Amino acid sequence: MSSPRQVLAHTANVRVDLCSCALIHVHVGPVTLHLERGACETLATTLATAMVRLTQLEEGQPSLTLVPRPSESPN
Repeated sequence: MSSPRQVLAHTANVRVDLCSCALIHVHVGPVTLHLERGACETLATTLATAMVRLTQLEEGQPSLTLVPRPSESPN
């Protein structure tokens, strides 16, 4: 028998439930994590930190730019 759950947040592929057993259930596709609140907070913080770092790494990548042909003079 499952415990009653309250949906805290959801998107098309992710759902976060609060269980009456005090666990937080994080459903991502076919995977479900059953976490205590502290572990869920740590996971959320770690994922947020990783996404910020990923953005910083992507910003450091060289970007493509258009350059004039050698026969053209820049304006």
